Amino acid sequence: MSRAQWVPAMPNAVELDGDKPPEWILLVPGGASIDGRDGRRFRSPGAQAVIAAHANRPDIPIDVNHAEITRALRGEPAPAAGWVRELADRSGEVWGRVEWNRAGAEAIVSRTYRYHSPVYIPDGRSDIAYIHSVGLVNTPNLDVPPLSNREEPMNAEILQALGLPAAATEQEALAAIRKLTNRASADGAQATVPRADYDLMANRAKTAERKVRDRDAQDLRAAAEAAVDGAIKAGKVAPASRDYYLRNCATPEQVREFEQFAEAAPALVTGQAVAPAGSPQTNAESPEEAYLNRQFGIEPDKKEK
Repeated sequence: MSRAQWVPAMPNAVELDGDKPPEWILLVPGGASIDGRDGRRFRSPGAQAVIAAHANRPDIPIDVNHAEITRALRGEPAPAAGWVRELADRSGEVWGRVEWNRAGAEAIVSRTYRYHSPVYIPDGRSDIAYIHSVGLVNTPNLDVPPLSNREEPMNAEILQALGLPAAATEQEALAAIRKLTNRASADGAQATVPRADYDLMANRAKTAERKVRDRDAQDLRAAAEAAVDGAIKAGKVAPASRDYYLRNCATPEQVREFEQFAEAAPALVTGQAVAPAGSPQTNAESPEEAYLNRQFGIEPDKKEK
């Protein structure tokens, strides 16, 4: 992946009905230590070091649900949804410029997948030596911006009551709500504004926060149904177990764990587990494959040669 000059966009850049996926995505957050939602902590060598590590590497593939790991390493198809063609240092963060194909663009614009999750390969000095791939997911491990922001616009009156401009984002509104809540708990805070105005602002803030919670719950339910129904279609779990698995996908972490379980599980035929088609017949692994298998809970093939 050359960084010597700007890589021009493909002439057939994807755009669907006036909507298009983002051109740049966050790949490595800033800071020397990065916390994941699953409890893991990644050590970063810094944006410039990560970018330098990709100087002679190919474009970074973007797949669906980490197929480059859970499927490609088993010799199964793992179609790309796009490619990271360029990396940039933005105030200590690593961002990537993406050229999406039609399948990737449609998945994002339709909100089938709202987030992305980078996969890091370590070296002896850091947990992030370079970026192996990026997966389209609904339950990201890192705190990354959503790929699709096609939401209902924030209520203008709420934004005005919070002292925010009309173009404010959902994250900015939530930050203002938290600041307002903290201020209300301080002694004498309400004396800085008439009681009626304060109550109006507080009620509108609570309404906005409730809408965000409701939307997150709907997205979580959709992600759980997509994961469980996909596993049923692939023959990984029985249709009769659908409600059981949905009940056990009550948090983003549980959905992510189920997705990893379903990817690694063999297909079921007449009640017997069989190895997926195309599984390797050797237990030999490269260091990179061994690391990725450990991270995603994939058991290496135990068959003898």
